[in-house]
Amino acid sequence: MKATHVLSRTWAKARASDCFSKLSKKNNYRSRAAYKLIDLNRKHHIFNEGDTVIDLGFAPGSWSQVALKAVGPYGMVIGVDVRFVNPPQGVHAIIGDVKNNVTVNGVYQLLKKHYGNTQNNQCDVVISDMFHNATGIPFRDHTISISLCRAALEFSEHVLRSKGILICKYYKGIEENRFFKELQSHFREVIRAKPKASRKESKENYFVCLDKQKM
Repeated sequence: MKATHVLSRTWAKARASDCFSKLSKKNNYRSRAAYKLIDLNRKHHIFNEGDTVIDLGFAPGSWSQVALKAVGPYGMVIGVDVRFVNPPQGVHAIIGDVKNNVTVNGVYQLLKKHYGNTQNNQCDVVISDMFHNATGIPFRDHTISISLCRAALEFSEHVLRSKGILICKYYKGIEENRFFKELQSHFREVIRAKPKASRKESKENYFVCLDKQKM
């Protein structure tokens, strides 16, 4: 118990001294993860004003906050999560599993209601920071992260327009290159990126998939 307590205190101290945690509080973001997306957007020009964005696994909502600011008043952000979370103001929330067709249909209906008959029920960007509670077993955490990336890819096949963008989080490991090649068959360019806000010791990385191709 003593060792666990010491580790917890060490982690809490490191978090308190983390500049991104301080910035997130100062700028009213719900978590430091906001700065991961801010960095990815700065480097890869993900968002445009007026875009429609779907944020998978959006809780607690910091990525949705960043997206909402980027797309402006004429854009739209939809957050999807398996658990109920009070969404940031201006974000539309759907409770559901991204692997379930009911959830996809819910997104279609929301887009149709928002845009009317002029919208083809497709979005410009799908972002996914989905992850489960880390097990501490690197291979298991890696394989689960790849399965969640694949779920995000399959979801994007339903809702993402041609030339659209997908971002998804993964943990580095043995299946990374195989899935990278799978993504390359769907997008013109796929980049592996580690934002500055990702902790140095973490194996967390992101696939930035640009320019969805017609299949």
